[in-house]
Amino acid sequence: MTCPQQLPTACLAVSPAAPPRPEYEPWLTKGVAGFRPPSDASRKALEGEASLAIGSKKLPVEAGLRAAALDVSRTLNLDEVQAYILLRRWVAKVGTTATAGGANSGGSMEAGAAGAAGAAGAAGAAPISPGATLAPAQRLAVAQLYWAERLHLLKAIEDLLWEGERE
Repeated sequence: MTCPQQLPTACLAVSPAAPPRPEYEPWLTKGVAGFRPPSDASRKALEGEASLAIGSKKLPVEAGLRAAALDVSRTLNLDEVQAYILLRRWVAKVGTTATAGGANSGGSMEAGAAGAAGAAGAAGAAPISPGATLAPAQRLAVAQLYWAERLHLLKAIEDLLWEGERE
């Protein structure tokens, strides 16, 4: 079976009650190719802009996460803007914050985030110092989240293709 360049509408509509959201269509059609390698344009945008344009939305850039996002980008060979979004998602999951004082004001790691954080344990929930790179346990936790997201994307595409085969 070959993978189509654009999924037919029948493949995108898994159930009549819940059509996929339009913002997911590029990810569903590109698959893991949507995870881009680092680029100068993304690095410059992350380093110099106060907010990033993501589609029609503006995402404010937390200055304290810039260096960590660049670290994630280098580690995963991932576009800098995508690395920043991944890092923010990980921060939201584990309650880590970028703080100057080093105190963790985000709380403890949720049980649901523990799977994505993996062996990082309590170190995964440690604060990120502004301008600093991630600790090894934090880097591992972010990498595990990245690979989990890639796997979820592939499983979603597989489910859509199987649903299309049933029709």
